[in-house]
Amino acid sequence: MFPGRPPKGAQTIAEHTARRGSGRVGRASAGERLEEEALTLAVVAHIRPRFGNYDELLKSGYDCSEARA
Repeated sequence: MFPGRPPKGAQTIAEHTARRGSGRVGRASAGERLEEEALTLAVVAHIRPRFGNYDELLKSGYDCSEARA
């Protein structure tokens, strides 16, 4: 699904997506089955703070939807 992803990040993302009760990625059952939507949400959640300025935008007053855009 994400051919350009860094190899190290793939394992971390997959583990987090499948972790029961992580509360971070969609519905737990979808994450456990590694459904496409749950994986996509996990990849976005992993990438946003590492390669974007999401946290800085939040601190400067943007709301979540504005910062994500």
